[in-house]
Amino acid sequence: MTQELVNQILLEVNAHYEPRLNAGLITDTQMYSNFVKWIKRKYTQKTYQSSEKQNSNLDVNTAWADQASQHHAAVNSPVHIPEDFV
Repeated sequence: MTQELVNQILLEVNAHYEPRLNAGLITDTQMYSNFVKWIKRKYTQKTYQSSEKQNSNLDVNTAWADQASQHHAAVNSPVHIPEDFV
């Protein structure tokens, strides 16, 4: 994000919040806080979407493809589980 883009967005934010500022319904600090939240939200969505596209071809089982599967025999006797087992 460039400073020029930040300045442009800030002009739009100022115009959006100007009536509330003039009416005393919001402070400068609240307006700039909302601006920062909006930028962070937008940036987070972009990074999430780009990482989603990169990982879309991955298979979660690929890491275990070369490992032998482990099968255990069935338990035919009662199993005692202690009461304090966590």
